[in-house]
Amino acid sequence: MCGQRRLRGAPVRQPDQDPQLWDNHVSVYEEVFEPLTQTFADAAIASLDLKPGQLVLDSGAGAGGAALAMASLGLHVTAIDIAPGMVGRIRIRAAAAGVKRKRMV
Repeated sequence: MCGQRRLRGAPVRQPDQDPQLWDNHVSVYEEVFEPLTQTFADAAIASLDLKPGQLVLDSGAGAGGAALAMASLGLHVTAIDIAPGMVGRIRIRAAAAGVKRKRMV
């Protein structure tokens, strides 16, 4: 574990669970990751019987692609991510898309 101490039975933190590492990827996330993840997100969204006005939580939202897709369908979306940089990017994209924020978490 490279000098790390952990309590017996405590989970080992994986590299993709480090917010700083995701903050380092904000600039390329939409170009590199989102084309792949959005394909799955679109299929998942289509498979659900979602109606305009419903509340949706997007946990691990990344740069917000799925959240913005759901907002465009009239859903009230709360998008959260562990990386502050990703949350900042979601805010920028939401504003550019004209998504109105009722509250920010």
